[in-house]
Amino acid sequence: MAKFLPIAGNLSGSVGANTYSHNRGGSYVKRRGVPTNPNSSRQQSVRGWLSNLSSGWKALTAPDKNAWAAFALAHPKTDSLGNTVAVTGAQYYNALNSRLLDGGAAKVDTAPVVMAPSGLLTFSIVRTSATSGTVTFTSTPLGAGLKIQLWMSMPTAGDRNPNMAQCRLVGYSAAAQATSWVVTLPHSWAVGQTVTFFALVLGVDGQVSGALKAKVTA
Repeated sequence: MAKFLPIAGNLSGSVGANTYSHNRGGSYVKRRGVPTNPNSSRQQSVRGWLSNLSSGWKALTAPDKNAWAAFALAHPKTDSLGNTVAVTGAQYYNALNSRLLDGGAAKVDTAPVVMAPSGLLTFSIVRTSATSGTVTFTSTPLGAGLKIQLWMSMPTAGDRNPNMAQCRLVGYSAAAQATSWVVTLPHSWAVGQTVTFFALVLGVDGQVSGALKAKVTA
């Protein structure tokens, strides 16, 4: 980044690979970074889901769309500041079905008519190697069609308290999974490090339970 003295007024915006702006220190120009696009297999899958769901929503009947709109009206979201946020029927259709597709299930076109599933009563995980662990939980087995969705924080040496937004998805259990469940971890976990895990129960309609938290030191 470099400061410069403009000939006439302050410049703002990008030209080619350069971005022009100004702050209290004066005008400056910096190289405009281009985000990388590794085009991983997961990214390709997500793009495929979104395309599939966009077409699926357009193909729904008016009564089905109205049912999703009614479900959205009855289930507003709460943001990080505690404010109530209205969600559209199409957004709920995409959100719930994205979970189902991510977990290997088929999408549903009918809006949910039951409550979200109940969460696990207890769960814990034991490190079996740097990249694997064994999950035990109750109640077991899960109900028909239900799956566990597991999240993992970065391993740390200190006593930190990460939230789910700072975690990475480990994966989904089999439907009606019984304890115990062997998982492959997305982060390398060394002996002595602490990891925070969150476990949710995924329902057959894409709704999830509240998250149950477990902080484990290997």
